[in-house]
Amino acid sequence: MAIFDYAQAAPCRVSQLSREHQRIASFFQPALARAAAEYTPLEVLRIMTAAVGEAFATTRPKPGTATVLALARGLTAREELKPAEGGSLSTGDTAALLGMTRAAVLKHYQKGQLLGWRQGKQNAMRFPVWQFQEDRVLPGLDRVLRTFQEAAWMDDWAKIGFFLRPLASLQGKRPLDFLRAGDVSRVTAHAEALLE
Repeated sequence: MAIFDYAQAAPCRVSQLSREHQRIASFFQPALARAAAEYTPLEVLRIMTAAVGEAFATTRPKPGTATVLALARGLTAREELKPAEGGSLSTGDTAALLGMTRAAVLKHYQKGQLLGWRQGKQNAMRFPVWQFQEDRVLPGLDRVLRTFQEAAWMDDWAKIGFFLRPLASLQGKRPLDFLRAGDVSRVTAHAEALLE
């Protein structure tokens, strides 16, 4: 099981909070420690997101509440996507798989020809395994990714989510399923429709 990257997920440490906020955090810490001993980080994150959502649903919402809840749901979704379809590879492992240098892998990512995300304080990259077929990039992936290049709002996670989420318009299948079957034009058409 992959180790949860606390530094990537958390905006700050409890010790960096104001005294009042540290006092409030101290109420939560024993319960979170018990939960962390019994459940995976993703399960704890889901529990916390549900509890926070219900707490704010019964009170008068303050400005920014919807944004905070959306960020919490987004963090949960990211953690669900990371291990999907075989997990991810480091830059070095991706370079070895594709038979290129680490610099070439990063250049492909920067050009929008590979999917990946930054991990941890060192800004190390991780690359989803599902975008590869044997020792090459899944055929047609680059064509779909080119469609997303003009959409600034499509960050790494939005692109990854596009490929992995089942769509009603695809009879409950994922764009990745059609891409693997060689139906690149159908996936590209859905990507273009998403941007309209």
